[in-house]
Amino acid sequence: MGCREIVELLGELVDKDLSDIVCESLNKQISECEECKVIYKTYIESIKLCRELGSVECFEECINDRLITFLRKTLNKEEDYFNGTFEG
Repeated sequence: MGCREIVELLGELVDKDLSDIVCESLNKQISECEECKVIYKTYIESIKLCRELGSVECFEECINDRLITFLRKTLNKEEDYFNGTFEG
């Protein structure tokens, strides 16, 4: 597992919609990778903020898509940088 899988499966991990084996693998990745820890904590904090505002739907409909899009773009930029194709 890697950062990309964390981004793709984060919602299902939090909702406990994955098998125990997949959850264990994702949790191991989160515990061992600083970037994944940040991704996970950001996701959890976003959920908490939406609950405090009184609307979980706001997260599911708006923030979730924006957060996942941002994380995907960030991961792609890092991959481009390490592959030597980053254009800034």
